[in-house]
Amino acid sequence: MNPIANTNDYLIRLPRVIQLTALGRTTIYELTKNGTFPRPVKLSARAVAWSATAVQAWINARIGGQPYPIAA
Repeated sequence: MNPIANTNDYLIRLPRVIQLTALGRTTIYELTKNGTFPRPVKLSARAVAWSATAVQAWINARIGGQPYPIAA
């Protein structure tokens, strides 16, 4: 069973991720590369988006002083 199938998650594009996180494009991709920011979902050959839930979890972790990904 897919745990995401029952959520109200949706995809957001880079301009919205930048707006929500107050980070720049380069920083977002660097954090993604080193595993400290959610990975984007490939939509097509030239388009990606991020899970809104994952981005919000990252924001909440930062506010709470926790590392991302949050250890279970």
